[in-house]
Order: sequence, then structure tokens, then C-alpha cells
Amino acid sequence: MSKYTAIIPTVYGQAMIAESFAKKAPLIFTKIKLGDGTLSAGKSSVNFKDLKNTLMECQINEWDNATAGQVTLKATADNSKVETGFFAREFGVFAKVGESGSEQLFAYTNAGNYSDYMPDKTSTLDESIFAVTLPVGNASTVTAVINSQQYATVENLNNHNNSESAHANLLQVTTTADKPASMADRGLWVEIVS
Repeated sequence: MSKYTAIIPTVYGQAMIAESFAKKAPLIFTKIKLGDGTLSAGKSSVNFKDLKNTLMECQINEWDNATAGQVTLKATADNSKVETGFFAREFGVFAKVGESGSEQLFAYTNAGNYSDYMPDKTSTLDESIFAVTLPVGNASTVTAVINSQQYATVENLNNHNNSESAHANLLQVTTTADKPASMADRGLWVEIVS
């Protein structure tokens, strides 16, 4: 993957953090975009509203805000819809405040000459999973729109399998005496316990 410089929140990203805190509304990360736009030397991206030339959207697979004031997002880059190969110079994270908020560019970075080539869909490419950690300050709540078509990675499965609380109290088998009368003749009964 490209060697990106530090990702910088835009003025819109900073405003979203303040709005989330003031309105006590969630800061919702929605997607990541990649593009091939270039930045002039000394040019700041803090006022950008979008990437200069978006060529790929990546859905968020997971997020974690266990560290106060930060969130880590993980997404998958896959070239199955890329019509023309490109150098993945631009990287932008999008978010909104509240469900009805408008999506805006939260943070941006550009790899310049240190970008990798993203081939078009005719070239077989292993999907790349990347993570980005962003400051969220005192945002009220932080969440993300998660890709409903996602798949579990080996890391996800290992973390799940090694967790002592992976299925704690999820299923509870009860005895015949505890079953409702209508279930008495159906054998064992499984109850979901929240």
C-alpha cells in the first residue's frame, strides 16, 4: 500500500467533532475513498471538501474507539470495480453527525510519489486491509457504517476464539420444568438471553 503522510482532519472534520459534542449526537464514519489527485508543494488539504479525483470507495469493515479521543477504522481495498488502474495517492475518510447529517470529508492524506499502483479489475489482486487511526476529541459517541457484505479475517476469528467472553450467556439451555407449557412436548429448549 502507499506510504501516506500523517492523516489530517479537515476543518469539516474538526467541526463535526464539535457538533457531535454540542448536540450529543453520534459521529458516524461512513467510508474511505482512494484517488490519484496530486498536491502542490506546500499546499494544505485542511479545507478540502472531497478528494481531488476519487477512483475507489472502500467500505469500513470494523472500528474500535477503545483509546479515549481516538478511533481506528479498518477497511478493505479491492479492485473488482476499478475500470482503469491508478496510483493511489489520495486517501480520505468520510463521516457525518447523526443519522440525518450530511456526509463530509473528515480527514485527508496524500502519498505523492510514494503511492502504489492499483491495477484495474482485469488484474487479479489480493484484497488489502488497511487501518487508520484518527483523533475524535470529545465527540459524544463514535460509530461507523459497517459493510454488510464483510467477511471475517483470520485475525478476527483468532481474536474471537481467544476471547473468554465470546459467547458468555448467549445461549441458555433450560430444563423441562422451566419450559412454557406449549414447549413441554418438544424436548430441549434454547432461550436467547441478552
